[in-house]
Amino acid sequence: MKKLMIFTAAATLSTFAMAGDVEKIDTDFDSLDNNDDMHISQEEADDNNISHYFSEIDSNEDKVLSLEEYRDYIVSHPSSVEEGEELPES
Repeated sequence: MKKLMIFTAAATLSTFAMAGDVEKIDTDFDSLDNNDDMHISQEEADDNNISHYFSEIDSNEDKVLSLEEYRDYIVSHPSSVEEGEELPES
């Protein structure tokens, strides 16, 4: 029973942490979307520190980054971005 309570508490805490991470990812995306069109263009990426990763993030190759593509990339590459830092230069 004690192990179950510990597991439940850990799962709850990780859910809250994930929710905070998604909120930060959304905020980061919004700050990169300079014209508020809900996409990051290559030009907007060039203005920010993600131009080196644009083609990796653009999974459907439509030449713009959606919030979903951005979230998927950040979540699947957690070590590529430290909290409060931009994507690293390649």
